[in-house]
Amino acid sequence: MLINFLKPINSVSKYISQKKTTQTDLTTAENLLGKKIDKVLNKLQYHARKRNIDILFITTGVRNKSGKAVEISITNSNKVTEALINITSHNTTAKGRAITDEIHTLTNKLNKYIEQNDILNNKKYIAHKSLDILINFVNSTPDFINQEGIFRVPGSQTKVDKLLKIMDEKDYNEINEYLQKKQDINVVCSAIKKQFALQLSNEDKLNIINLAKNHGKDNFSWKSKLPQPLNKLVPILSSINRNNINNKMSASNLAMNFSPQIIDLGNTLQDDITKEIKKIEFINKFLIDVIEKTPPLVPSRENKPILNKSH
Repeated sequence: MLINFLKPINSVSKYISQKKTTQTDLTTAENLLGKKIDKVLNKLQYHARKRNIDILFITTGVRNKSGKAVEISITNSNKVTEALINITSHNTTAKGRAITDEIHTLTNKLNKYIEQNDILNNKKYIAHKSLDILINFVNSTPDFINQEGIFRVPGSQTKVDKLLKIMDEKDYNEINEYLQKKQDINVVCSAIKKQFALQLSNEDKLNIINLAKNHGKDNFSWKSKLPQPLNKLVPILSSINRNNINNKMSASNLAMNFSPQIIDLGNTLQDDITKEIKKIEFINKFLIDVIEKTPPLVPSRENKPILNKSH
């Protein structure tokens, strides 16, 4: 009798198939998938040990003389299951056929999980790199920093969605080529805000709230404690703030644009809105201080207003 000890595969799929996958979604999917893979590998390990299969030998060609057990992993599982099926398929009894069927089922599940793991790793890579790519693009052209209303003026939602889709599907060179061709700074900045919100895990948001609560004007302890997404973001915000004579976006304006990405009031109950607004207020104060005290990515041109091109 086949033991069905695994949960439905959809419990992972629902996270990795979403168009807007948050860092929390990726972490949840990674934990679920890790447990599923471990269960399959443990079951295959049990069958391999019961039949005295030398896992080291079938994967490397070297006999295991140490007596120490070699664990089944994703990388060697195919050779192990092949060896198992070669042994069990000769047993034509009902019990033997059931074991062979079970190994086939476990192998199929593992192959699906490995495929999901590849998708998950790709999403993690994209989530990790996308913010860097977009920030580097803004930083690559100093005039972007001087764009009036940068991060305040939204880009076309259709164009933002198209950019994010391209970033999901294309490689770095194709993404950069698209960005250089379009040169739409408002679209890029809107995408940065979305990617920043997606990359923040629930733990990251709690860390920012706690840092903001305990923050004082002369307290620089936050420097080593900022969550990675915020750590990536603040240098470009500092550059923008240093040039606010041109772009009209001070640290205060920038903080007000990014604090809603940390605390989303959209799903907040009416009774809790006042509390959440207070959190946003002290997060704003914290972000203002962080932006003002962080070195900029590009040299400041705050004392050189942009001349009207018609002159």
